[in-house]
Amino acid sequence: MSTSHETSAPSAGNSTAPGAGGSGMPIGRLPAHVPPFFSPAFAADPGPTLAWLRENSPIYAEPFSRMLVVTRHEDSEAALRHPALSAAGGQSDRSARSGAPVTMLNTDGPDHDRLRRPAGQLLGPTAVRSISTDLEADLQAIIDGLVDLAEPPDLLTDVAEPLSTAVLARLFAIEDPQARVALDAHARAVQVTLNPVPDPRTAQAGQDAMAAFIEFLDEVLTDVPEGTPLAALVADPTLSRDEVKGVLSLCLVGGWSPWADALTSTVRAALADPAVAERVLAGAQAPGLVEEVLRWHTPIPFVARRATSSLDLPSGSIPQGAMVLVHIGSANRDGAVFEQADEVVAQRIPREHLALGSGAHFCMGAALIRATAPSAAHRLLATYPDLAAGDLGPVTWRTGIFPRSVESTTLLLAPSPEVPST
Repeated sequence: MSTSHETSAPSAGNSTAPGAGGSGMPIGRLPAHVPPFFSPAFAADPGPTLAWLRENSPIYAEPFSRMLVVTRHEDSEAALRHPALSAAGGQSDRSARSGAPVTMLNTDGPDHDRLRRPAGQLLGPTAVRSISTDLEADLQAIIDGLVDLAEPPDLLTDVAEPLSTAVLARLFAIEDPQARVALDAHARAVQVTLNPVPDPRTAQAGQDAMAAFIEFLDEVLTDVPEGTPLAALVADPTLSRDEVKGVLSLCLVGGWSPWADALTSTVRAALADPAVAERVLAGAQAPGLVEEVLRWHTPIPFVARRATSSLDLPSGSIPQGAMVLVHIGSANRDGAVFEQADEVVAQRIPREHLALGSGAHFCMGAALIRATAPSAAHRLLATYPDLAAGDLGPVTWRTGIFPRSVESTTLLLAPSPEVPST
């Protein structure tokens, strides 16, 4: 899609962005050397654009999408917590376009709280602990099988994505191998619904993929094993069957790719520094490294909100009706909060990062990713202690701006005869 008109927008104060809720907010102008939003150059490296905006226009009226883009950490955290910025309003177009069920992602207030409370039975720490033993066996089996591949494995497609599917299969209480293959296919197909600016063909593909996945969930929910976290969720009297499907669809759409992306960047960071790899292998480094990678990578880089009333953020005001893009990826690279913000600092534990959100919509899957991604990284390095990457040149990113995925990395395996326990 062409966005060349963005760079020639009038300077701030000389024109307005009426699409920002009809607010008359001034259109921001980017200098010629800064790639505009949604451009291929921005997708390849959003850093220069976001850095310029944090410094010069932290609440930016973006002329193509007609949204107000929030880029600083203090503004982003305040925006995520502000009750006047509605997730339901921000997600309304995407929800209608994809055909996704009603979920915590696209509701506010009492509706959001009613859906969120029972979801803890599936995604909370107790549920994660209950599936951990079987899940670790699944992860180990997949990692062991890498040596049988005809070609050297790719870190994202052959390791992280199958492991992410295994995590969700345990969460969904799916044991049957064929059903797990189907789950993997659905996970890959529905990712198209994450595209924030799809063309008509892509939008239709998203609707079809979501409809097929909902039909698959009907089969999953017909015979849920007793004693599983999913059984507790299904039995909750406050949720309808469609709302249960909504929780599961949110797990798949919002969790599958980000989990795989986080693991990919975590392992890549470990392989780039032998000292870090050694600490991950010892089980000492992986949890903190995952947090730092989430900050640096931020697989879900932004969220949309609509202002139900006017409000003030530290850097400026948001008018009622404005569509707001909270760029948490930019917030996580804010040098005012994080030193060496554009680098992975392996020893850092970035407690202020916003990759998992903040406020009422804080990610329900946080316990799951914090428990399983470090374990997967440890097991991979423990199984192949001489693991190396075929190419660890400069980081490159897959095409597209959402979700944010690191390009392929070929792995060179040297198996160990015995895997130390975690």
